[in-house]
Amino acid sequence: MLKNFSSNLTVTLIYILLGVILGIFLIFVINKIFYKNKYAVFFLEDGSVYFGEVSFLNKYNLKNPVFLNRTQDGNLNVVYYSDLFYLPQNVLHLNPQKVIAWSYLRENSPLIDYIKRKPPIIPGQSQQQQQPNQQQEVPQNQSQQKSQ
Repeated sequence: MLKNFSSNLTVTLIYILLGVILGIFLIFVINKIFYKNKYAVFFLEDGSVYFGEVSFLNKYNLKNPVFLNRTQDGNLNVVYYSDLFYLPQNVLHLNPQKVIAWSYLRENSPLIDYIKRKPPIIPGQSQQQQQPNQQQEVPQNQSQQKSQ
């Protein structure tokens, strides 16, 4: 009788394991079929502004992140996070406690096109050679221009 119980328990555990594996697989298949890549902007409490593709399972993980950088003359540039001098991976994990606001970008946002068209890194070339237009200047709005 004990042998019969343990074999039934083993079969039940195998079915449960297969169900969990199938459930996880279906979640990722449905994600790929129905979930459109969404891009968002995140405003952090230190004044940083990050843009990127939001992860399906964790909205605070940005793929292909870019950020705004103010130049010495006061203009803003859009910079690819992965092109920083220490060559980080192309994913940025934000601390949710430091995010003061965030919003999805519209599908027709020109910034999404800018993020998507990043040229590939070619080994042996400097960033200036391989990506001459990597940093794009963001025009200041009229109220900022009047105050300067």
